[in-house]
Amino acid sequence: MARYEIKPPIDPRDRAIDLALLAYILKGAAPFYGRTKLQKTTFLSELSLRDRHLVGPRFEFYRWNNGPFSQQLWAAYDLLHTKGFAHAPVEPGLTRRGRELSELVTELKREDENRAFFRILDSVLEQCKHKTGEQLLNDVYEMEVRPESSGKKMKVRDIPKNVKIIVPPNQTSLKVAHDLEKLILQELEITEEGIRRVEEKELPALVAGFLRRVAT
Repeated sequence: MARYEIKPPIDPRDRAIDLALLAYILKGAAPFYGRTKLQKTTFLSELSLRDRHLVGPRFEFYRWNNGPFSQQLWAAYDLLHTKGFAHAPVEPGLTRRGRELSELVTELKREDENRAFFRILDSVLEQCKHKTGEQLLNDVYEMEVRPESSGKKMKVRDIPKNVKIIVPPNQTSLKVAHDLEKLILQELEITEEGIRRVEEKELPALVAGFLRRVAT
């Protein structure tokens, strides 16, 4: 399994939010049928948010053979797969546990400060949902973007190989309530042996407590 790091130093809580956002992307733009669509969908999501000075998720993208590519994204997906949240990488998608993780991200929409973030993200996912990886690849190649090391925009197909296109800062733009952060962290840390105990006892109580708080 590839080691998942973003840009040191990064808090484990922030890492967990990125993994949960990846699950949200996997659900929102499904089906994928291959790796290319996931790479390009996540790139377009980060780029659209960056253009509006918003941050999240935080995977670094650089110019590679097929346009923008993120090794960190694959490491993150590999981690979701290893922990039982996602299917094998050859055909990306969520398991039942992965869909439940993405539902925790949906709760972030309750925060007024997060509405602009999700309005942008959901719009990108809706557009990508109806396209194949090849279609997205062709679209991205013709886009004009500003690489991190450049002050001007250029078409993706003209960006030299290995040039970094997106290097997101460590701090996410999302406001995450402590209770919801705790739920996400706990969901990502549980083992297969602990699933039954958490599902039957601990997690329902935490969810119920969180929902009571946001309803008041």
